[in-house]
Amino acid sequence: MAKTERDVERVKAELDTSEGWCCDGRTYKEHAHADGECCQPKGTKIEELPEEGQKAARERQQKEGQSS
Repeated sequence: MAKTERDVERVKAELDTSEGWCCDGRTYKEHAHADGECCQPKGTKIEELPEEGQKAARERQQKEGQSS
């Protein structure tokens, strides 16, 4: 099933990477919103995550149609 432009925009809104990533592959916003904390400082780039976190974050980006 092809993604519509609306679907792509919704996914981008859901995967808001503007504040960086957490070590478990969630975005900073997702993790902080879920439990108030993130294992990495705000603004952490994928390349700065532990190997498993990098893998999880890249898989999410690929699945949700985003690039780094």
